[in-house]
Parts: sequence; C-alpha cells; structure tokens
Amino acid sequence: MFRLQAPPAVKRFLWRFVPVLAILVFLVIGTLSARSALASAGAIGKPGHFVVSQCVSVYHHSRHGHSTTDYTCTGTFRPDTGKTNDPRAEMSALDDPVPAGVELPAQLIGGHDVELVNTAQALKLFVEAFACLLPVAVALLVLLTDLINSGRGFREAWRGTKGTATRAVVLGIVALSAVGMLVVSPLLAFLLPR
Repeated sequence: MFRLQAPPAVKRFLWRFVPVLAILVFLVIGTLSARSALASAGAIGKPGHFVVSQCVSVYHHSRHGHSTTDYTCTGTFRPDTGKTNDPRAEMSALDDPVPAGVELPAQLIGGHDVELVNTAQALKLFVEAFACLLPVAVALLVLLTDLINSGRGFREAWRGTKGTATRAVVLGIVALSAVGMLVVSPLLAFLLPR
C-alpha cells in the first residue's frame, strides 16, 4: 500500500494549523450562539410576532451514532412597529413542532431569520456560547506547548507550564468560561430587555 509521507516541516505546520483552526471554529460557534442568545433575550433584532404556517422536522445524524431531531417553521413575521410583514420568515432549531396559526413572540435578526423570544432558550444559548471557550483553552494549550509534536503527554505538557504565561492564559480562559456559564449567562438571560 502506497503512503504519502510529508516532510517534517509540513507535518509540523499541519499540527500547528489544527489547533489554530479549532480555536477559530469554536470562537465562531460561540459568537453565533451569543448572537442567537441576545435575540432570544430580546436584546437585538426587530421585535414582533411570528405566525406559524408550517413546521417540518429536521434530522441531524452524527458519526457517533447519536441523532437529534429539531423543527424548522416557516410563516409570517409581524413587527411590533406595525410596518411591513415578512411572509417568508423562518424559525429554526425548535424542540417541538408548533401548530399552524400559533403566534410566538420573536425577534427578526436578519434577512428572514426569526429567533424565538424565550428566557430558557436564551439561557441555553448563553451557556453554549461560554462553553465554547473550553475547547479554545485546550487548543491554545496544545498550540503553545507544541503538544502534538513534542511527544509528551497532556499531563506532562501541563506540568511544564507551571509559572508561565501559558498557564495563566489557559486558566483565565477556563475561569471566564465557568463564570460565564454559571453567573453571567443566567444574569443576561433574565435581565436583558424583552
């Protein structure tokens, strides 16, 4: 069997690129979750009501054998200002189907995307946004300690950061994530304007 062997410099670059890519991906996911959370809390977007026309189930299958189903509903968004309705509005990632004709409090967040105004949903999304900082901290540790190329184990690499700025930064990100999930998320979800 033919195997392509990359030069060591290319391997080193690739193994440095993977943690950088992971950091960027989780920061984007966290940012999108925070945006949706702010809309669910009623802090951003155009306030109004979403009148459901129909809902369809969306099946999500992962490679690990776990699957989930959520619902996407289409309908009309009616802004509280009384201005033009959007008959092509869409609300995604609902846990349960919503019968046609039901009117839900919502925020229009761009284009035809509508977010349900819901404290529980806002809390969940804020927690998700702050939780995205945990893999960022791990990827940063991997990147700064060159864990993959060094041949050391995770525990040994962590011990090697004692007294360094790397440890302070990683622990700071983990602390920010924990405080964000446990304290800031509930405060934002319950105190932001509706």
